[in-house]
Amino acid sequence: MSHDDLGTRIADSIHDHVDRLPAGHVSVHDVRQRASRIRRTRRIVTVVAAAAAAAVVVPTALFVSSPGGDKAPGPVASSTPTPSVTGPVDVTVPAEPQGGARPRIEVRDGRDYQHFVRIGSLFLGVTTEHGNQVLHIVDGKRRTTEARTGVDHFVVSQSGTTAAWTEPDGSVWTAWDGGRLELDQQAAGVTPAAVFGDGSCLLSEGDGCTVYVNTGEGPPRFVASDGQTGIVTPDTIKLNDVSGYLAATQTSYDEGRACSKVFDVPQAKVMWKGCDYTLLRFSPDSRHLTATNSDSDGMGLTSVTVLRATTGDPVVTYRVDNGFIGAQAWEDDGHLLLVRYSYATGRWDIVRVDLFGTMWRAAPPVDAAEDERPYALGGNR
Repeated sequence: MSHDDLGTRIADSIHDHVDRLPAGHVSVHDVRQRASRIRRTRRIVTVVAAAAAAAVVVPTALFVSSPGGDKAPGPVASSTPTPSVTGPVDVTVPAEPQGGARPRIEVRDGRDYQHFVRIGSLFLGVTTEHGNQVLHIVDGKRRTTEARTGVDHFVVSQSGTTAAWTEPDGSVWTAWDGGRLELDQQAAGVTPAAVFGDGSCLLSEGDGCTVYVNTGEGPPRFVASDGQTGIVTPDTIKLNDVSGYLAATQTSYDEGRACSKVFDVPQAKVMWKGCDYTLLRFSPDSRHLTATNSDSDGMGLTSVTVLRATTGDPVVTYRVDNGFIGAQAWEDDGHLLLVRYSYATGRWDIVRVDLFGTMWRAAPPVDAAEDERPYALGGNR
């Protein structure tokens, strides 16, 4: 199959598969997996974790205490269905939010790992060594670790069972609990944007995986376990995230202002576009999308807005005065965690926010410099 545009291939090559599906949208991964069954001739490279260093014990505590030594709040109650949002709401995060439950996703000291995830017995973490960013791959079963220099971040599937990253030479890698796979060799400098998969990326063990990468000099591309590769959509310069059937993309960047669009990939249809926001990440249920002001810069974000994914309408905006948001992540379908720094106090904390303008402190303040980042959130950043 030629390396043509993904939207065209959907319309021309697998339209009959979509027509036979039950009512409702087919996801990007559904489309890719149906296409993957057409051809499975790609050479698969399986890598066994090398015992390159002394045994490393995988951290197991999800969040025992804060980096400052304070006890974290107690367990959080189970989530309940989120009611419909009327919005938009625009609020400023208070200096002292009301107390709340501790985060439901793993939190670590960001001075050790700026970005990390745990997949079963596999731990991936990005740290800084001698001025270089390094990905540590810790295999809890084999009690071994590897270090990949020059890898500054990775992406994680919605199921939380598959991770992907790119190396400086352009090689595209995936990992899961029990294995690793080099999917493809792209041009040097590509970066990961999203991965679809559910555990193993080996075709012999399932439907494989699809990794979406940004090239920096052209449209974003995809690579898959079966060897297929191509352009996601031609009139974009960056892919921010993919979730279900939607792709959040950036179409231009001019004089410090970004323009974006959300694209229905199977239907090759633009859902909405605009230049008010830089798009970030979809919620787990794909109904909402985080964004920030399109001309943001500096140490971090001064606001985070939740948009309706299919229309771009704002639901709620959270602003930070005299400080910034150093990291943010979806905790569940209806809650975000914001890692906040305050210039007034010189402290970091974590604030949980919902879709209605309600805020709670989810982790206590920690004294640290603005560039130290004592809190890091697990998963996609």
